[in-house]
Amino acid sequence: METRDSGTFLHQEKNMFDMQKVGERIAALRRKENMTQADLADRLGISYQAVSSWERGATMPDIGKLVELARILHTTVDALLSGEQPQEAANETKEKPVNEKPAEETESKKAETFAFFGDSLNDLMSHVNAKLSDGMKAVHDKLQQMQLEVSGNVKYSEEDGKPIITIPRQDKHARVTIHMEDQKKASRGRVSSDTIGALACYMDQETLEDELVRAIDNGDDDTVEEIACYLEPDTIDRAMERAQEPLTSEMLEELSTYMSHGALEECAVQALNEGDEDALEEIICHMDDEVIERALERYAGKLSVEMVEILACHASETALDRIIQKCDVEDSDVLEELAPYMNQRQMRELLRRMRNS
Repeated sequence: METRDSGTFLHQEKNMFDMQKVGERIAALRRKENMTQADLADRLGISYQAVSSWERGATMPDIGKLVELARILHTTVDALLSGEQPQEAANETKEKPVNEKPAEETESKKAETFAFFGDSLNDLMSHVNAKLSDGMKAVHDKLQQMQLEVSGNVKYSEEDGKPIITIPRQDKHARVTIHMEDQKKASRGRVSSDTIGALACYMDQETLEDELVRAIDNGDDDTVEEIACYLEPDTIDRAMERAQEPLTSEMLEELSTYMSHGALEECAVQALNEGDEDALEEIICHMDDEVIERALERYAGKLSVEMVEILACHASETALDRIIQKCDVEDSDVLEELAPYMNQRQMRELLRRMRNS
């Protein structure tokens, strides 16, 4: 699983780049190098699910991985992000075969290599700084708008010993009354998801775990989206054990790429028990055969046609045996979903079961 203890992770601001196009470029360059997703993941020291998530445009690699990714794919960071043709410097950083001993680098060669990495990171940070500047301008414009909406004199009074501020507004005849004490209580302890996202890359896993637990219990999908890419699998496991509320489908969409097999299994069992097709659909592509089989073994109910439709196309032969055992064989819609995935042995057993029922 990817480590995110250092550097700024691009997932913090999805709109900085066209993630779909970046993913397509990664996939095209990987295929050009005759590598599978698993091959690329091994070279980078991450999971193949993370590579799959990049190529689908769901997430972006962090800065550290981007530089290494560009080197392995014989391109530049700028070319990966913008689609521009790589400079000649990219060819000079082409990865050397593992079985060859690296030649002794000259001072000139080292300088060129450092310049390549430095330029790539500088380009990336320029994108980040520009985006941050846009964000600050948006905040400034919003404050100006709020200032223009307020007219007249702001009045202070008290009611039952509580301070009250009354603000006349231009766009309404009625006055807006703010109970300061109530507002203070309502906002106490709350930090916006944007703020958490800006700080997340500097947080350790213990702090991120606390923020994830808080976000889950508050149903705060936005905060989960901001911090998901910085979380380690063990951190997610601990947070799920501590949280009092279940994960929403939106949270699963963000977290499933980074979850351990154990966490995915627990989420799958929960989705099956609650008949939550949306949740199951979010995590099924991240579950391997053994996880699906264990989840089905633990599930004690009957599978609906929607569940069968989601599970069947991802199930191994063993998992499909369990699906057949747990579905309603008298439901023609269920059988229609199952049929394309069954082998002849399973077909004969199903027919035998139908005749004996």
